[in-house]
Amino acid sequence: MAHHFERSDDLGLWAIFSAQTGQSASTPISIPKTGNQGYIKTSYCPVVTTQPFLDFPIKVAGASPSGAPVTAILDHARPNQLVSTGPYNKDHYVRTAQGATYVVLPGDRGLGRDYAALPAHTVVSTLFNYQGVTSQGGKANLQYDGHPGYDYGYPQDTDVYAAAPGTVMTDDDFSGTSLAGSGIATDYMSKYHALILRHDPQGYCTIYMHLHDIDSAYVDRSNPDPAAWKPIKGAVVSSRGAHLGLSGNYDTISAVGYHLHFEVWRLDGGSDWNYSDPYGFYVSNPDNTVVRCYPPLWTGN
Repeated sequence: MAHHFERSDDLGLWAIFSAQTGQSASTPISIPKTGNQGYIKTSYCPVVTTQPFLDFPIKVAGASPSGAPVTAILDHARPNQLVSTGPYNKDHYVRTAQGATYVVLPGDRGLGRDYAALPAHTVVSTLFNYQGVTSQGGKANLQYDGHPGYDYGYPQDTDVYAAAPGTVMTDDDFSGTSLAGSGIATDYMSKYHALILRHDPQGYCTIYMHLHDIDSAYVDRSNPDPAAWKPIKGAVVSSRGAHLGLSGNYDTISAVGYHLHFEVWRLDGGSDWNYSDPYGFYVSNPDNTVVRCYPPLWTGN
């Protein structure tokens, strides 16, 4: 399914619309400027009615959707929300789940940076506990342009659990969708030690990335090289809270510290996998009213 674009000169933005089965798109939305915020150039706002079904995947003391330390957010300013195996889709903006949009200045662009400097005393979100990357200014900088998920800063070998019952995905399981032929399950496993779970009837996937270890019930570990491990087709995660593995630093991410990278994908129109935000997605109108594009997916546990 292809997106089409419409220009609204009076709002100064491009709005993306999608004809989705069971879902619809919003009207164009503009974002008010505050401090070093800029108008967002694209806005993807599907109307989704999924009820909360995800538990938080970390169970240590203080771990919850609102309390866990977030070191990088899902960037809603991405020009295209389709899931991809390619490089991050960057536009020099970082946008939060609540619609605040910040500019990535020229001096902060490039490999290992791509963060937006925040005005003093900025509260990034009331939905989660943003801490930022300690080695890159912590809370002073919003991480980062094009990032498609949330990073939760926890030590290596922290237990990671399934957010919901599901089935392990392999490359073949994406046949007939926008990820057909992408090899994404193999690619994510070999590069990032990431496990992809499909959740039905909701029509979502959750992704657990940078795992230091993965339980043998879900991956073929017959090859001693962890980069050659393969997800087991049809392996069932029978319950929310089932143990999946241990968080870590598998793919040399020492610059940003140990963390669990967590993504959520939503299947739109039966064919397009799009990034989704477990905290929901909200946008601000010029009169400062808030529009909720889709509700949070967290159960609160």
